[in-house]
Amino acid sequence: SAEEELGRLRPAIKAVRDAYPDLVISVDTFRARVAEECLRLGADVINDVTGLKGDPAMAKVVADSGASVIVVARERGPRRGLSPLERVIGALRESLEVAERAGIGPERVVVDPGVGFGPLSLDPVITGGEPVRGDLRHGDEAYPWYSWDSILITGVQRMRRELGLPVLVGLSRKSFLERLMRRPAPPEDRLFASVGAEAIAVLMGADAVRTHNVRETRDAVRVGEALRLCLGRDPLECSQELRGLMQGAR
Repeated sequence: SAEEELGRLRPAIKAVRDAYPDLVISVDTFRARVAEECLRLGADVINDVTGLKGDPAMAKVVADSGASVIVVARERGPRRGLSPLERVIGALRESLEVAERAGIGPERVVVDPGVGFGPLSLDPVITGGEPVRGDLRHGDEAYPWYSWDSILITGVQRMRRELGLPVLVGLSRKSFLERLMRRPAPPEDRLFASVGAEAIAVLMGADAVRTHNVRETRDAVRVGEALRLCLGRDPLECSQELRGLMQGAR
């Protein structure tokens, strides 16, 4: 509920803001009332896992506050016959239209392909129903959930190109990693898989990463950023870019 969220978030925002006055604080909520209160308390960014489609008042709250927003790709319902990237980009375009109508400029928007999330109509948090289990959580037998998430990670560059916006990915400890590892692995045992996938996502074009393991992910992201300088580039250009990167790190 909104009160439960605020009960957790109020002290957390105050503690972080008091300790780090200049730190950018992002709050994960799809409830407009929670977002409004958190922004008043000092949050800077709202991460809406419904992509501005869950609470009709959310877009206006963000627009009026001047805050930035992370919109997660969420279809209202499954759309069969399209590839995962086509479906995700389509869902994000819908969210961007909501943002534009509310007066949220593109410079305040970051998109998230929604790794690990299915359509809103199949989400028990939104519907109050039972979760969809097995391979059909996206409603299309052609794309089991673990292949769906894998396709999104390797398609980040296309998202950036078609939408013209920064892309954030959240892969840390996600269940598809356990499937790709091909062995039983509880969330706390997915660290190496998480940072490996995060480095690959950055290599593929991701601009930001959401993670549980900041120190380990930071190193992986730096490697991904460096290797991205060489992706599809002339070897000499790659060498020059890396040399500049190393000099800047001194």
